[in-house]
Amino acid sequence: MKRQGLIWKRDKRKENQRTRECLYLAFQKTIEMAEREKVTSLEEFDKKYSIHYQCEEWLQRLLKLMKDAGDQERYDEVKIWIETMKK
Repeated sequence: MKRQGLIWKRDKRKENQRTRECLYLAFQKTIEMAEREKVTSLEEFDKKYSIHYQCEEWLQRLLKLMKDAGDQERYDEVKIWIETMKK
C-alpha cells in the first residue's frame, strides 16, 4: 500500500476507515471459508488457515473500529458470529 504525504501528517480517520473495510472483507471471506469447510470454531479455523494473526486478534480490532465508527449493524453481525464460533 502506497501512502501519499508525510508520515507525521497521517490521517488516522482515513487509515482506520481503510483498515475497517479491509478487515470486514476478510471477515466475509472467513465466513465463506468456514461454511465451505464446515469449520465450527475459531480455534479450528486458526489451525487450518492462520498465518500471521489469530482470528480473535483481528476480529477484535475490527469490532473496535466498527464501534468507533458507529457501524452498529456490522458490529452486531461480527459479534454474533464470533460468539457462535466460540461455542
